[in-house]
Amino acid sequence: MLMGHHTRHIPSRVGRLPRAFFMLLTSLALAGCSVVYTLHPETAVEDTLKTLPIPEAASQLYEREGFSYGSRDSCTAAYTYRVYGTKLAFDEVVRFYQEHLRADGWQQEEGLSGPTWFSQTRHFCLALSPDAEASGAPPESIREGVQRYRTVYYVALTYMVDPSCWQV
Repeated sequence: MLMGHHTRHIPSRVGRLPRAFFMLLTSLALAGCSVVYTLHPETAVEDTLKTLPIPEAASQLYEREGFSYGSRDSCTAAYTYRVYGTKLAFDEVVRFYQEHLRADGWQQEEGLSGPTWFSQTRHFCLALSPDAEASGAPPESIREGVQRYRTVYYVALTYMVDPSCWQV
C-alpha cells in the first residue's frame, strides 16, 4: 500500500466543536467507549514521545512531523521522525530500546530498514534506522551529527488510526 505524505494542516477553530462532538459520539458508539486518540492522532504521537526513553548519551539533532493518508480513510497516520547523535554504537542503541520497550509491552518485529516495535494495541509503530538521511533531515544537520557523534540514527514513531492498516 502506498501512502502519500502531507504536511500538517491546522484547521480553524470555527465549526470544529460541533464536528468534534459528533465524531466523539460516533467514535464512542463504534468503539464501545474505548477511543484511542481517534480525533487527534498527532496528540497520540506527542504523548507517546514524551514517555519513550532516550539513551543517556543521545542528543536530538532534528525533528519532522506530519500525516500519511492511505487508500482507505481509516488508514490515516500521524508520525514524527527524530534524528539523534550518540557516542554509542547502533547495536547498543537497539539493545537500549529493546530493553525499555519490551518492559512496556511493545513487541519487536524486523522491519525493512531496521528493528521495529509495535505497541500492545498495534496503533503505534516505532522504527529505528542507522540511515539518518532517510528521515528527510537537512544534510547539514546530518553532517554536523556525523562530525560530533559516533552514531547518527533516526527514530520514526507512527500512530495508525486503524491498526489493520499495518497489514500489507
